[in-house]
Amino acid sequence: MARLLFLTLVLIAYGSLYPWNFYPLPPGYHGLFSLGWPRHIWRALLSDIVLNVILYLPVGFFGFLALVRPLGGRGALLGATAIGVAATVSIETAQMFTRRSSNITDVASNSLGTLAGVGAAWLLCHGIRSAWVDRLKRSDVLILLFCWLAYQLLPLTPDFTRGAGVRFHLQWADQTGLAGFANLLRYLSEVLILARLIRVIFGARRGRWMLPLFLCVIPLKAMMVNRALTAAELVGSGLACLIAYLWELREGEPKRGYLRYLILTAVIVEGLAPFNFEGPAHFAWQPFLSSLTSDWTTGPAVLAEKAFRYGALVWLIGLGRWPLGVALLAGIEACQAFLPRSAEITDPLLAAIMAFAMWSFRDAFEKHAQNGLASGGQVR
Repeated sequence: MARLLFLTLVLIAYGSLYPWNFYPLPPGYHGLFSLGWPRHIWRALLSDIVLNVILYLPVGFFGFLALVRPLGGRGALLGATAIGVAATVSIETAQMFTRRSSNITDVASNSLGTLAGVGAAWLLCHGIRSAWVDRLKRSDVLILLFCWLAYQLLPLTPDFTRGAGVRFHLQWADQTGLAGFANLLRYLSEVLILARLIRVIFGARRGRWMLPLFLCVIPLKAMMVNRALTAAELVGSGLACLIAYLWELREGEPKRGYLRYLILTAVIVEGLAPFNFEGPAHFAWQPFLSSLTSDWTTGPAVLAEKAFRYGALVWLIGLGRWPLGVALLAGIEACQAFLPRSAEITDPLLAAIMAFAMWSFRDAFEKHAQNGLASGGQVR
């Protein structure tokens, strides 16, 4: 867990201080606490608070699990909280020199996210029944489920009209041809993978009704700011539910090999569409460039979607063979330099990060389970 905590802090610092251009403080600026608390709450501020809370959830979660064995439950609680608060104060202070927004509200929301992560880790150590231990030894799927939920619900800011309640954005004919087929294939593969992940965690019996429950989250996407449902998503999800049901009648669950080839096809088709090769274009070597420069309402959701998709690709190929997935994505990005697409290093790097996170999380949980922490008896 210490490795995951370190990785989380590195990624947060990288995104918070991007593009790493530092300047002297402007005259009259007296520090982080000089701005005070906001007098009014508006939608952008609320969304920023929610995203900051989510951003620091892994800090508290991984920090607690990394410290619970050497320090015990209370020591891990205090240590993980101190790490999160120290990290947010340090990063917010450094942001003052990058001409980015830096205020006490961010420190408070980041600290709240750390505490929420600590609470989740504490409940995990105390509340897991022995019957769940074997399932959660495959705890790498928890990361994928979290990414899927984040992809559906971010930016967690509903879009309300003045008098008509929630405004639904439903795009029925946003893309056609090869691009539309690529989207249909992507949504089909994502829901089938979701069905398998649910069965791994909840088992076959509970998975039958847990899948429809998870799919009820998809329409909530239409309530969020600048998010939309598409015809390809509705049709692809419906076909996936039908296929999963037929699979269950005949074989019990979607086969791993079929899902592997399906997502490979989806990633390749979507990555290379529209197959109009031209002269070489610019290749961006800065990681997460598109996400960091995009709008706050869409960038985090796109990043969560890619994390789920590429993490699922690595998971289906096998965590021990993660370089194959990274090499495939690197080849696609290299080809995109000859397509009317934006080519950057983000996708293969994100696949490697997801492989490292899933492997580390599963390995760490197995060690905790073997030491009896999952039963709750040794965490005080």
